[in-house]
Amino acid sequence: MRKAICFSMALVFVLALRVSGQQQTANKTEPTESKPRALTVDGVIAMVQAQLSDEVIIKQLREENKSFVLAPEEVARLKQANVSEAVLKVMSAPTSKVVQARLLNSVPPVYPQVAATQVVQGDVKLNLTVNEGGNVTLAKVLSGPPLLRSAAADATRQWRYAPETLDGTAIATHVIVTVHFEPK
Repeated sequence: MRKAICFSMALVFVLALRVSGQQQTANKTEPTESKPRALTVDGVIAMVQAQLSDEVIIKQLREENKSFVLAPEEVARLKQANVSEAVLKVMSAPTSKVVQARLLNSVPPVYPQVAATQVVQGDVKLNLTVNEGGNVTLAKVLSGPPLLRSAAADATRQWRYAPETLDGTAIATHVIVTVHFEPK
């Protein structure tokens, strides 16, 4: 129970850091991209003080693909705050390079006759599983008009991608796509 409360407190702290970062950029007059604030050395110290486990802290660092170039005084601060060697090692490890999957070839969907007769139009949103070879192995419909879903899934299963890579090695991934249907 205490760990759950501590985890909740640390999560609120991390979210507060992200929100405060967004508020600071929102007050500027020039347009800026809204990006969540990255996890900081102080954020890691706060997570340790909230008694989060090393596993939780490491998971957060990996999810944010965050590594640090730590100055000696920062390492001393982290050690003084009882940050474990395992967390320090993950913090200072180089981040991985990820190249997102890129669509190479798409097949247009066949407009279902029954949908055309009823003048059904709209967007079908799908979660595609793309394997290491760039082939779509699964097309899961997330939303869209029921009469158009099957046609969208059938078409996207024929699409071809340059696979996502992690440090130069092709990996399976998920891609969210939208297929638009409009009667002609």
